[in-house]
Amino acid sequence: MLNLLEILIWELSSTGHGEVFKEIQRLLAQLNEIARKQKSFTLEIEVVVIQSQLELINGNLNQAMALLKQAKTISREKCLKNHQLRIEIQEQVIESELHKWIELTEQNAPLIEQIHQSQMQEYIVTALRLTGKGSSQEEEKIITSIK
Repeated sequence: MLNLLEILIWELSSTGHGEVFKEIQRLLAQLNEIARKQKSFTLEIEVVVIQSQLELINGNLNQAMALLKQAKTISREKCLKNHQLRIEIQEQVIESELHKWIELTEQNAPLIEQIHQSQMQEYIVTALRLTGKGSSQEEEKIITSIK
């Protein structure tokens, strides 16, 4: 599913189609539910951070920061220090670029421009690596949950 997510985000960044955006949101909701049921905290954190980026792209800055805070809380509670550090860096980046995001939102900037600003594709590649994209055990759990 993460690979599908990567493809959809690439398609979204190329086309800017709203239908693809909605499909990404639906897929993330499924992934989040799977992660919670399987207690896959790493996957849950990554999904919540990506959801945060989608909110940022949508112009919902407060919701984006709230989701990052939620991901940071999970990482802190589960002692996932590397994830916590990455989330803190993401928060700092958003705060330092807050004026850009407000401008993009106020100008109704094209979806493609907002996606490129979010660097979501790079984050997905990192998430795939950190969640064990090649891990057959993790993939088997996800595939089983989908069926």
